[in-house]
Parts: sequence; C-alpha cells; structure tokens
Amino acid sequence: APYQVGFTAYSTTNSFSLAAGDKVPFNAVGTGFGSFTDRTTYGGTNFYSTSNARFTAPVAGLYLFIVCIYFHSTNSSSLCTIVPRKNGNEMTNGNNTIFFMSTNGHSEGHAPNGSLLLQLDANDYIEVYRRVNQSGTNSCYGSHSHFQGFLVG
Repeated sequence: APYQVGFTAYSTTNSFSLAAGDKVPFNAVGTGFGSFTDRTTYGGTNFYSTSNARFTAPVAGLYLFIVCIYFHSTNSSSLCTIVPRKNGNEMTNGNNTIFFMSTNGHSEGHAPNGSLLLQLDANDYIEVYRRVNQSGTNSCYGSHSHFQGFLVG
C-alpha cells in the first residue's frame, strides 16, 4: 500500500547513560527488521531522521509507538521514566506527564517496554527522552533497545 508508514529505530551505541532530560539515541533504522527497511520514506521524504533521532509524521493520523530499553544494573536505584516529546515538549494528559514506561531498581538485562497511541498532525514530530527532574543516571545497552512506530489510521 502506498500510504504505509512504519519504522523501527535502534541505537548503534553499545552503552549509553540517561540523565534527567536526555534524549535516547535511536540513531539507526531498518537493518535487520525485514519489511520496515523500505518504509522509512513517504512521498520521497524520509520521516525518521537518524541524525536527530526524530520521527516526523508525513500525514495526519493516529500512530502507535512502542519503546523498549535494555537497562544495565548500574545505578539501578534511580527512577527512570521514558517519555515522548511532541514538537519538543513532554506530553501530558492534562494533569501529569504521560510516559512509555518507568523503572526503578532493575537488575541486569531488565528490558521494559511500553506503547502509546498518539494523534498527530502532518509535520508533528516525536522523540524519546528520559523525563526531566529525575535524579541519578541509568546505563542502557543500545543494540537491544528500540523505538517503533506506525500509522494506524
């Protein structure tokens, strides 16, 4: 179908640390993920940028996003909440920040995941960050972490 939009992004960084407000470095797409390899463009425009780890909606619609991050046990006592930023801003439900996942006290190999359905206008963009105003850092393994998204309708 000509209007399919879908991507799988991951990090080529072996290990990275997330402090409060840090962006998750999903800097590669497609390779090894089958048919998603050829669905990162729409109308000749690339909608996932590996240079800034950003998905930009090529058309208005309802999108499903999935995030999975593999955590090392280093600094496992630090709460780590992973949030979407839409057009540069943490998203809220009107009362509080919404998030993909939150973890605290994880052991080596802990890989929580979460998903969100988001209504986007054309040219809105989504990025994945650690929530602001959290203490400590969390060490992550990039090659086992991913950010996926696709247009539902």
